[in-house]
Amino acid sequence: AGFFYGNLIGCLPLSCETLKHTKPSVMRKVYSISKKWILLLVCICIVSMIALAQKPLKASVNISSKFYEGKDLMLLGGAFWLPTNHTDFKFVDSTNTPNSHEKDINIKKGNNSVEILLEYPHPFGIAYFDTATQSGSGSNYFFIGNDKVAISIEDFSKGKGLITTKMSPLNREYFLLRKSYRQCVNFETGEVTNLLGKLELLDRYITKNPNSYVAMWELAITYKSSLTQENRVAILSSLDKFSDMIKQTKTFRAYVELLEQDLLFKEGVVFPNFILSNGDSLNTIIAKNKYTLVDFWFSSCVPCVAQFPDLVKTYNAFKDKGFEIIGISSDNDKNLWTKAINKYQLNWIQQLDENEFISKQYFIRKYPTNFLIDKNGKIVAVDIEPMELNILLYGKMGSTKLPLD
Repeated sequence: AGFFYGNLIGCLPLSCETLKHTKPSVMRKVYSISKKWILLLVCICIVSMIALAQKPLKASVNISSKFYEGKDLMLLGGAFWLPTNHTDFKFVDSTNTPNSHEKDINIKKGNNSVEILLEYPHPFGIAYFDTATQSGSGSNYFFIGNDKVAISIEDFSKGKGLITTKMSPLNREYFLLRKSYRQCVNFETGEVTNLLGKLELLDRYITKNPNSYVAMWELAITYKSSLTQENRVAILSSLDKFSDMIKQTKTFRAYVELLEQDLLFKEGVVFPNFILSNGDSLNTIIAKNKYTLVDFWFSSCVPCVAQFPDLVKTYNAFKDKGFEIIGISSDNDKNLWTKAINKYQLNWIQQLDENEFISKQYFIRKYPTNFLIDKNGKIVAVDIEPMELNILLYGKMGSTKLPLD
């Protein structure tokens, strides 16, 4: 733009001194010509700015590892529990699917280079899956923007893992941000010991740094299935403090949509009706009982299966007092579904949701997910644990003793 500006000014036909002696008719002509040149200059500047703004960031990651030489590692981008369209990056010359979050890398001797095009900075991690032991391990996140990152990898299972040989400004910001809430997170295990404290610190950071891609991603990474409704409201409040530049990203929009969908089914909201395969409506079942637990599960879901013994005890203790369970399984195989029902003695109402029609209608993204509903159809609790369920039912319905100790 500067080049065009300098040349255009040089091309203007008359100097100020000359204009003093110019006839009005000629002046109008000169003004008209000059106006056209200025408009052309403005258009060129705008086009140039748009082109620069749309130009993707180009990054390269060089990975080296003696320990994993000859083995396959995965380079993973974004926050993997968000929808697949939440990212704005792609691996160059990738054999993976266009919307994939990951790229498989066979580690050879020396450097193994991967090129990535990004619309804005993204976090990445490296993982290894051991097929012999059927176990996985991986690194912490590191950020990639418009730069080159060199990484050396040691044995993940021994807690050493990833070493970045060059600390980019993005990674320096991420390191300092994580350090600021070290009292809220156990960095050895990754466990968040004080989620509210972490969210408060992040909120203050965003207020001071509304253009921070690192802070946006850290909020997205914070999203877990265990978030309470209060947590979700607090996160949405923090997200609103970001600049328009951040709010225009695909990641931001996907995350806000995710949280707002979650809040559609918060406590106190009437649970939407659906029709079971036997023709009964959910509302009819709810109206017949004091409390109904709608439980989303599938047969190979380990945490789903782990809670069944306690749910069976709870059901047997309170079923005659006005408590019902409706199990909705997303199994694709009817035989596996039936076998699990018989094996774990799930003697309550069961619905097979083969095409996940019901699950998608209620935005179910993790299993198990459950909703405890009162006789008026209102949600009393979301993702209630078996022991909490026992205590609640015992307090409302009474029993000789709690079935769980």
